[in-house]
Amino acid sequence: MKIKNLAGIVLCLLAAAALPAFAEVSYESELESPEISASLDASLRGMSSELSLFKGPAAPAAASKTVLSLPLAPIFDTYLSQTPLSFRTKAGKVIKIGATRAVNCSNGSDDCSGTDNFFILFMDGSKVIPVHAYSMVNVPVVKAGSAKIKFDGDSEVYVAKLKLKSLKITDPSEVELTIKAGGQTLFTARASALLSSMFAKAPKFSLNGASYAVFYGRDLMQNKSHQAVFSPTSRSVLLFPVTNMDLPYYELNYAQFSRQAFAFPSAKNLVFAIRNDSLIIRRN
Repeated sequence: MKIKNLAGIVLCLLAAAALPAFAEVSYESELESPEISASLDASLRGMSSELSLFKGPAAPAAASKTVLSLPLAPIFDTYLSQTPLSFRTKAGKVIKIGATRAVNCSNGSDDCSGTDNFFILFMDGSKVIPVHAYSMVNVPVVKAGSAKIKFDGDSEVYVAKLKLKSLKITDPSEVELTIKAGGQTLFTARASALLSSMFAKAPKFSLNGASYAVFYGRDLMQNKSHQAVFSPTSRSVLLFPVTNMDLPYYELNYAQFSRQAFAFPSAKNLVFAIRNDSLIIRRN
């Protein structure tokens, strides 16, 4: 699976603090959005987790070797508070910026392109505002999207955009997130900086010779209008490659992996499970 594409640019892996209360958010597109290109859609579909490709339940052999045993409670939702990316509003509030993806599609299914379920997160203290990433995408001539965001206690309207030179872009450093208010630019950052901030403080381990970062938090759920909230009960663990974006990433539903151990097709001789609130990976 590939994550060097639009979806990979905005993802940040799992999330959620307490079930968030939302400030007012509206989305607007200055031009009518065209249908997404077949090439981009196919690329983003490759981002879907290998959860659907399981070989099936697998029990670790008695003589298996433990590759990782990581307590999950200390890292629950920590990327939200640890992100170094932020901007200050006109009213003096510090808004932190992150990203994640919804675990469901806006049409209610679990099979959709990456443009449907990736979100940029704006964190106003304990409140989290998920903004549909594709709604903010700006591509010259093709699409001019934006998101209008308001924060509690602030009358100012903040306009966020994701600027791309083309829909075929694969390099996160070529995607720019901008936030403006009252004609003034308050924040500008490359998507590569967002990715780097996500990986900076995440626990890491070696999996088949590659470095992976571990994220754990509540699942983001969206409706058909791309309005999203974090689930108070559903949570997942995600494992993402840190340097080689061509490697697969793995999604482990907490409840499912607590009941059984599973194997992924691309991770030969490995089994994944959650036991006693710890992520366990063993090699048979």
